[in-house]
Amino acid sequence: MSKREVKSIDGFEKELLSETERVELFISKYWAKVAVVSVILVAVFVAGYAFVKSRNDAQSAIQSKFASAEGAELEKVIAGNSNVPGVEMARLRFASELVGKKDFAGAAKQYALVADDANADIQLRQVAALAQGSALEQDKKIAEAAAVFTKVADNTAFSGGVKAQAGCQAARLLVSEKKFDAAKALLQRMVARKNAVMDDFAFATWVSQAEQMLTALENGDFAPVKATAKPAKKAAKK
Repeated sequence: MSKREVKSIDGFEKELLSETERVELFISKYWAKVAVVSVILVAVFVAGYAFVKSRNDAQSAIQSKFASAEGAELEKVIAGNSNVPGVEMARLRFASELVGKKDFAGAAKQYALVADDANADIQLRQVAALAQGSALEQDKKIAEAAAVFTKVADNTAFSGGVKAQAGCQAARLLVSEKKFDAAKALLQRMVARKNAVMDDFAFATWVSQAEQMLTALENGDFAPVKATAKPAKKAAKK
C-alpha cells in the first residue's frame, strides 16, 4: 500500500482494510511519535538501571565502611548513613568500642538505637537491649538499668528466654535499690509465664532462677537485718 493510497483512506473506507493494512496506516500517520516514545522509554529504562546500579554500588561501599571503619571514622559513617541496611551491626561494633574505652553512656545510646528500631532484625534488637541495660549498670545508673531490663522483660516481641533473663537482671537491681515490692511484682509476672514456653531451655533456666529469687523475697531474705537486742548485763555481786 503506497503512502498516497493510505492518505486517501478515511471514514468508512477504513473498515475495508485488513489488519495488516490498519497497522500500516497507523504507522504511516504516527511513526514519528512512536519512534520518539520508544526512544524515551529506552532512555528512561537505561537511566533507571544506571540509578539503581549506582545506588547499590554506593550502598555496598558504605556497608564495606560499616565493617572496616573504626573509632571516629565509624561514628561519622554511621551518622551520615543511618538508613543504609547494615547500620545496626555497625552501631553494635561502635558500642563495643565505646565499652572498651569505658564510655558506657555512649555505648548505651548506641545500643538503645538498635534495640528501639522496629525495622531492625529481632535478634539484634534483643542483643542490643540486654547490652544497653548492662552498659547503664556499668555506668552506675542502676535505676535506669533496672528500667531498661524491666522494659525488655515485658516486651512481647522478644523471646521467652530473653525476657526471663532481663526480668532476673531487673529484679536483682531493684533488690539492690531496696525496691522489694517492685522486684517481687516483676518476679511474680515471670513465674506466672512458667508454663508458656516449655521447650525453651533458656526460658526454663531463667524462670527457675526467678522462682528462687521470689521465694527468697517472700521469706524476707533480702530485707534489712533487724538488730537483735543485746542481753542485759548481770549486776556485779557484792
